[in-house]
Amino acid sequence: MILRLDPAVPVVWRSPTAVQLGVDPVVCVFDGVSYATERLLAALAVGVPEEGLEVVAEAADVGPDYAAALLDAVRPALLDETAVRPATPRGPEGLRIAVDGSGPAARQLAEVLAGLGVRLVDALPALGDETDAAVLLGSHAISPSRHGAWLRRDAPHLGVVFGERGARIGPFVEPGAGPCLACLDLERSDEDDAWPVIAAQLMAKRSRVEGGRFAASVVLRVVDELLAHLLDGSRELVDQSIELRPDGSETRLRHAPHARCGCRALPGTATTDVLTLDRFRSRPSSAAAAAAPA
Repeated sequence: MILRLDPAVPVVWRSPTAVQLGVDPVVCVFDGVSYATERLLAALAVGVPEEGLEVVAEAADVGPDYAAALLDAVRPALLDETAVRPATPRGPEGLRIAVDGSGPAARQLAEVLAGLGVRLVDALPALGDETDAAVLLGSHAISPSRHGAWLRRDAPHLGVVFGERGARIGPFVEPGAGPCLACLDLERSDEDDAWPVIAAQLMAKRSRVEGGRFAASVVLRVVDELLAHLLDGSRELVDQSIELRPDGSETRLRHAPHARCGCRALPGTATTDVLTLDRFRSRPSSAAAAAAPA
């Protein structure tokens, strides 16, 4: 067995003749440090078999009892070489992420991701471009033309919408694996058939909460959820969204693929036009229809 001091335990000098292992907590203190103590600690710092420590002790003109006593003192600071160490987690460096949106929150998100080493790619999707994920930000609603473009690419994308009093993060759309953003629009339309017309008007209006401290907290939460999905394999947001509010409270909502959406269709038909805001916007009102000539 290899004996080795844990690199996470600091070794500091209290004075020219006193050395301490650990600070919070203190593991042990050696006063009047001798040449032998320095040699033994140096060997433990790089790692040495137990019998090898005795050889170092003999070379420093001290016996095995001295080595055993020092070993007992530093044992709490030794690295457990038999423990199974978790694999080094993959970092965000090298991820290719598109920030699709404008406004202060989109700019903050791009800055945070770039600071983590993420490679920012063009937010205008083009077939053949390689992207690990896109984040689509919008005020009140996201245009079907925007999220439909990412769906056509079969590219994973996360929706972030700032509303009147809060923000919604999710779902994390994995084409063919769960609901898409069009499913959420259809879900909203089931509750209020005027939603497509309302959404078309709201898209041009900037949300009043898309700025300041709240927006900054939303951006950090988006980064956490994004990296949890891409690096840690989290699947929580594939069929859920999170509603955040400025008071710190949050609500999780569960979603399912909508029966009238084509996002679960065969490849090449995933963007069936089940909800086109332009179509609803151009639809004549009932009064206009009644006045129109037969």
